[in-house]
Amino acid sequence: MPDSRVLTLLRRPLTVLALSLSLGGLPAAAQTLTVQLVVTAPDLRGAASVTVQPGDTAFSLARRAGLSVEALLALNGLTRPDLRVGQVLTLRDGPRTHVTQPGETLYALARRYGVTVEALLAASSLPPGAALRAGQVLTLP
Repeated sequence: MPDSRVLTLLRRPLTVLALSLSLGGLPAAAQTLTVQLVVTAPDLRGAASVTVQPGDTAFSLARRAGLSVEALLALNGLTRPDLRVGQVLTLRDGPRTHVTQPGETLYALARRYGVTVEALLAASSLPPGAALRAGQVLTLP
């Protein structure tokens, strides 16, 4: 199992990792091999939202999403570019949707998207107590 510190590094944009191996049996000058791996953050173009990770900034997220910082702030009703780890930011305007998968529940989806079950039902024009079907398209509030 990888060390949790390595996993944290892998989530940060433009992180450089170094690995050293000892190659015994070779001359001393050739016993260490150093490899550098540059890990870049994924492109966010087309994503509906993103959760702020340690090291993320409004500038870096806006650039990865193909937005200006001003547009990112406006989409999220922010006046300052100060972000909190765990904060969920909207990256595009317009209604967001979710296609249900087998076994998903309204309660679990409401928790995932940070809304109430009632708000999810209302946005999707569903009656109280509605059951979900796989493949159903829900509108997210």
